[in-house]
Amino acid sequence: MPRRSVTPETRTSPPQARTAPQAASAELADDLPFVIALWRLDGCGVERILGRAASAALAQAILTAAQTAQPSRRITLTHGE
Repeated sequence: MPRRSVTPETRTSPPQARTAPQAASAELADDLPFVIALWRLDGCGVERILGRAASAALAQAILTAAQTAQPSRRITLTHGE
């Protein structure tokens, strides 16, 4: 089966609000104890959360992948709040 490419004409607009399953999934993600964060270039705070994980092994894998993709950026792995 051939793959279709997404062009601006075929792209759908993003949903305005989360559906119930998406909202529940986001709440569950907030409960995961390990957080991998990308820091701002000026070092004054987190730019975005790259991932969350339930286990240290998975969190370490996410951190390693993020550091490989962006070697010059500060990326941290924290446990807990």
